[in-house]
Amino acid sequence: MKRDTTRTRKISPWLGLLGLLGFISPILYIELSNPNALLFLGFFGFFGFYFEGKMSNTLRDERFQYNEQRAVATASKITHVSMAFILIITVNWVSQRGIEIAYTFLVATLALLWALQISLPLGLLYYYENKE
Repeated sequence: MKRDTTRTRKISPWLGLLGLLGFISPILYIELSNPNALLFLGFFGFFGFYFEGKMSNTLRDERFQYNEQRAVATASKITHVSMAFILIITVNWVSQRGIEIAYTFLVATLALLWALQISLPLGLLYYYENKE
């Protein structure tokens, strides 16, 4: 069975609740200094399923594709500027507070930015499609 490429896939917006799994980690005593912080912070990316579900079964016309490209470009710009800013702060922290705190801060913030890179384009696409 071929997938229909003229429409977006059909999923339920309720899958966005999977993003709440990221809040379970403090209950499980996972520390931010642990490299496994990427695992639980990555769950925040599942919040994007809410917006993808809201756009479920939408016609992929020229306007949709333009808005999709615009949303990805905007999200990439925001996350890359944020990463540069975070790296500058981290370099200052290494000289002032030590490498352990800087490493913890870097792992946590880069994981959050990674999750933002996943979910922000979907939210922006939903905004661009419903704004007009």
